[in-house]
Amino acid sequence: AKDKQVFGRGDASTPSEYDASFGSSTSNAGAATQIKRLDQKDLALIRSTQGVELVREGVAVNAVYVTRPGQKKFVGTLQAFSPSQKPETLAGSLPKPLTNGSVLLPEGFLDPLGFKSAHDAIGQEITVAVRKSISPTELAAKIAAGASQADLAEISANSLQTENLKIEAVLKKPVTAQPGTELYLYVSNGDALKLNEIATTGTPDFQKYPSVYVKVVDGNDPAKLEAVQSKLKSMGYVTLSVEQTQKFLLQFISILQGIVVGFAFLAVIA
Repeated sequence: AKDKQVFGRGDASTPSEYDASFGSSTSNAGAATQIKRLDQKDLALIRSTQGVELVREGVAVNAVYVTRPGQKKFVGTLQAFSPSQKPETLAGSLPKPLTNGSVLLPEGFLDPLGFKSAHDAIGQEITVAVRKSISPTELAAKIAAGASQADLAEISANSLQTENLKIEAVLKKPVTAQPGTELYLYVSNGDALKLNEIATTGTPDFQKYPSVYVKVVDGNDPAKLEAVQSKLKSMGYVTLSVEQTQKFLLQFISILQGIVVGFAFLAVIA
């Protein structure tokens, strides 16, 4: 992270100095806030750090709707699936890595989308829609030119872009989960980035991420993991290993039943 307040360790009594990495988010207590995010310069710097094997952006995309032929539309959030995740499945399998064009469907979507069973859903396609950003300049020009409400509604409708995804597995409802993530649909990192860029191109949020996951070379060796963490901390980032992250989440959930939101959070994994 770029700010200690991610983990409740910072001083929230004074305002933070502005820089271009700030963006809107929601705090653990549900309050609207601004957080620092990682940009392309940060990612390049982290990738060049000795001992870092892989850097994966932490991406979650709010779809306008999720549906399939003949069924109603439902809101949904898609997130990049991490190879370190090990959710239980009702049907299908968990390919590693998850390929582009695939999706892991939560159990809670089965009945709403008209599937008779988890096995019935495997191999079927769902459609997700995301809204392309509309240029404020273009919109202002159309309004100045006398665009009607119908014209503006058409612009909004035409800003939707849909993608079809094949269901690879149906995920069993988790016994414990970060509140708010129970109905996340999981996609490949490539698809998550693609959908995120569709939604943010032309906005200040383009290619900026609240979190990244860092895989360490020989990260099963605690000494090597700690060495990379220390290096990243010396570069100004706040980091947690997977083990530390799990402890933090369990502690936080047990107290507040809340969801962790990081300011450019770095999870360092083996």
